[in-house]
Amino acid sequence: MRFLDCARASDQQPIEASCMVEAALTALKSSSNENFKKTAQTAFEWYHGRNTQEVTLYDQETCTCFDGITPEGLNQNQGAEATLSYYLAYLKLKEKSLA
Repeated sequence: MRFLDCARASDQQPIEASCMVEAALTALKSSSNENFKKTAQTAFEWYHGRNTQEVTLYDQETCTCFDGITPEGLNQNQGAEATLSYYLAYLKLKEKSLA
């Protein structure tokens, strides 16, 4: 089974994207490798539809985030953890002038 097929068959959580943003920015700070900027931005774009289901998780109307993606599509719950993970990732990018 190919990676993308595995990803489509698995749940995806907002905290995972947030951690990827933070990891990429930490790697940027440690190495000064500019490629990590793009990695951080790409990870953040997951919230805005750059994901296996091509769905937007950030709700601009309510300023909240949906709880994740399942193989069937968007999880309609909007809990605090998902919303906080979005804003943590956003603030990390903004701190580096990348958002």
